[in-house]
Amino acid sequence: MTEIPNNIFIEIDYNEREIAGIEEFRNELNKHYLIQLKPRYIPAFSEGGETWITVFVNSNFFDFAKDVIVYGLAWDLLKKGTTQYFFKPLFSALKKLEKANSRSYRLRIQSLKFQFDDIDIIIGGVEPHRIVIISKIFTELIKRKESIEKKIMLKISKIETPIFHNPSIDKKGYSPFLLDTSCGQPVESYFIMWKIWFNQNRDCYVYDLNDLTYPNAYPN
Repeated sequence: MTEIPNNIFIEIDYNEREIAGIEEFRNELNKHYLIQLKPRYIPAFSEGGETWITVFVNSNFFDFAKDVIVYGLAWDLLKKGTTQYFFKPLFSALKKLEKANSRSYRLRIQSLKFQFDDIDIIIGGVEPHRIVIISKIFTELIKRKESIEKKIMLKISKIETPIFHNPSIDKKGYSPFLLDTSCGQPVESYFIMWKIWFNQNRDCYVYDLNDLTYPNAYPN
């Protein structure tokens, strides 16, 4: 009997410097996913434990997230007809990799991108042991997506969180709100402002989650 494939594909870039346990990490992921794991060259002043992860989910966001939230299936297994999705092996492997490097280079996920059929969700600076942040972001997005799109009058194509303001970026057409990739941030920082892209990622709003306002829009 043919096993039902996992409809999640993973691309991981990591700092060219040595990371302990990287082959064990690769072997563990190969048991569950199609993966591409490759080193990335970083100039001087890098710290050795940086990773960039893209998770491709073969589903649109609402079809996936409504079942995760309503039924609480979260990261173990979400099975729908002839397809299945499970994240738990990825997060478990990341925690093991984090532990293997705890005495040398601290593992830091600079960017964790979930690429659905209809929307990209990019999360900066999340540590493997704080992966619960992801489900919280998914929950907030599914609650807010309809009202955000009604206000913008266009479909969301990408969301970035957390973000910070860099006033030195004042060039016309460039947003001074950037993805914050620093680790160790409080959970609340992911739910202050979102940078929301629409129009095939050509334009964006900065969305204030507390005031439900859009104080800035770029390009200008």
